[in-house]
Amino acid sequence: MTNIANIVIPRSLLKPALVLSLVGFALCFLIIGSLFVDLEFLFAALVIPLFLGVFPLWFGAFSVFVRRTRGDRRTAWKVLFRGLPPWFTAAFYCYFYSIWLGMLAAFVQLFRGRPGWVGLGFVLVPSVFYVACAGVYWSELRERATDVPGVPPLLTPPRL
Repeated sequence: MTNIANIVIPRSLLKPALVLSLVGFALCFLIIGSLFVDLEFLFAALVIPLFLGVFPLWFGAFSVFVRRTRGDRRTAWKVLFRGLPPWFTAAFYCYFYSIWLGMLAAFVQLFRGRPGWVGLGFVLVPSVFYVACAGVYWSELRERATDVPGVPPLLTPPRL
């Protein structure tokens, strides 16, 4: 049985995965915009493929994540966006918490008799995963850019 920590994504698949993650993130907002201009059929046609499309991308991002942590749970989320500018991590966390607060508000609206907001969860929650995948793939591309023999790597793993 293959350990997920031994899976290395080929460099040729990192850029397409990054592009697919960004396209998925953009499609999330296209679908949300379609609700406000009365194009519900677009929402219904794209929400399930978009929701299911995040899983193959997340599997690749998760394999990068597991390989970086080497099974050490103490450093788990510190290495997710290793090598990216500090603004990306801050922006991701702000986006993550604002989406979850929005989903909490939609849940409250459900009990107030306005159930239409709950459907946005099927678009906004995957958008968080698409952004996380984009960050992981971007980080991996930046780290592999300096994998030349004799040249120190761009980033060294944190020593604890």
